[in-house]
Amino acid sequence: MTEAALEKFSAEFLTERLRASGALPRGRVTAVDVGERRPTLISTSAPLRLDYSSDAPAEAP
Repeated sequence: MTEAALEKFSAEFLTERLRASGALPRGRVTAVDVGERRPTLISTSAPLRLDYSSDAPAEAP
């Protein structure tokens, strides 16, 4: 994943994708924290920590 691709993962984008997959039936992603980036030869990976609105289910991914 490139640095530019990481920018794609906004709170709005992730809310839409999680809703579409059925993983977030209510509530929304309110913040995305991109963790330490780990570059490799062909990509960059990074963990994402998501914060949710108070009405999101406790088991939200």
